[in-house]
Amino acid sequence: MSVKLLSWQRFSHWMGQGPVRLVDQPSASATRNICRGQLLTRSIVMTLLPPEEWILRAAGIGQVVLALASLAIPRELNWVAQTKLLRPLTRQVFWTYAGYIWFSNMSSGLLSTFLPGSLVDGSPLAVAVSGFIAIWWAARLAIQFTCFDRSDVPAGTRFAVAEAALVTLFVALTITYSWTALSGLTVLWSVSE
Repeated sequence: MSVKLLSWQRFSHWMGQGPVRLVDQPSASATRNICRGQLLTRSIVMTLLPPEEWILRAAGIGQVVLALASLAIPRELNWVAQTKLLRPLTRQVFWTYAGYIWFSNMSSGLLSTFLPGSLVDGSPLAVAVSGFIAIWWAARLAIQFTCFDRSDVPAGTRFAVAEAALVTLFVALTITYSWTALSGLTVLWSVSE
């Protein structure tokens, strides 16, 4: 029976641990042991991932939660009635933009949640994607304070707490992805020297 060792980078996103052993033609007992090992590995994966991957995974979960929670915004701010006042083309463009923003938030959240190792591997693509996400959240943070008309914000503790949570999340995401992109750049620069 021959055993192959597979590299950390190739399978870390799936298994969440170092080199994995695969058996060419495993016996029934070996198959059971491999399956048990994989289940055990997945249950303790949190303790085995490098810290930067955990930070990105947490950021990803935050973005997914944000995207799911943002599905309530149209109802809370009465978008259907508000957008009926717009011309049809303007209304359609508005809903299209809202959909694209939602999809972008969800996509970067899922990417960070399920493939954090791919964002910290130091590749040019990892740096570009992390940099894009950092700029995305930095822009969103700037828009929060420079473009929104604060006079029409709904009153109440619920909205104040929600805004504080959003701003905190935007700051955390901006810092996380900026750090990830800059760390990747240092890896690229050290490789090119």
